[in-house]
Amino acid sequence: MDTFSESGASSATANTARSALTYKKLSDNVFFWTALIMHIIVIILALTVKSIDSIFELAGAIGSASTTFLFPGLAYLVALNRYGSNRIRQKWETSFYKVMAWIFLFVQAVVLAMYFYLKI
Repeated sequence: MDTFSESGASSATANTARSALTYKKLSDNVFFWTALIMHIIVIILALTVKSIDSIFELAGAIGSASTTFLFPGLAYLVALNRYGSNRIRQKWETSFYKVMAWIFLFVQAVVLAMYFYLKI
């Protein structure tokens, strides 16, 4: 039976190679400079943005379009590629769903392009 640590992760999954965190594999030098550059970018953006409304609009456009179009389409294509059998791939329904997934990804790109076009 797995025991849970203070962070909520089980000890069995904490020891697997897949669950290792990527940032722990980075050298301290790379981690320091990456974190510093990202903090500087955030501070510069915070000092230069005149209105928080534009930030909320951008986050809303990206977040809502991604939730509606990007994640479902991408999730279906990845799941079909990873877990789909040849029998499943040969069904006509699968072809229809693949077309719909690609349409969703296209609509995501169009929505974001329209947002940036209208804001510029």
